[in-house]
Amino acid sequence: MEKKYLNLLTLYLNSWTDISRNDPSKKIFLSWKQFPFELINELEQEELLVQIKGKKIIILTEKGVKKSQELKKELNL
Repeated sequence: MEKKYLNLLTLYLNSWTDISRNDPSKKIFLSWKQFPFELINELEQEELLVQIKGKKIIILTEKGVKKSQELKKELNL
């Protein structure tokens, strides 16, 4: 398993939920930017997360949450 995906899983496991400002009926997963920016940028390019300019948090996309849940299941966590 690639290191970046283990980091994605860690972001997911340390995330909290909030209500989307764009769509109040939607739940979003937020996490602190706690990894090297190169890794965060790479995960963003794969559309697994979104960085919020000027903030120290990221938003996991639906694709990122799904990938994280698959990894969690694969690792029996």
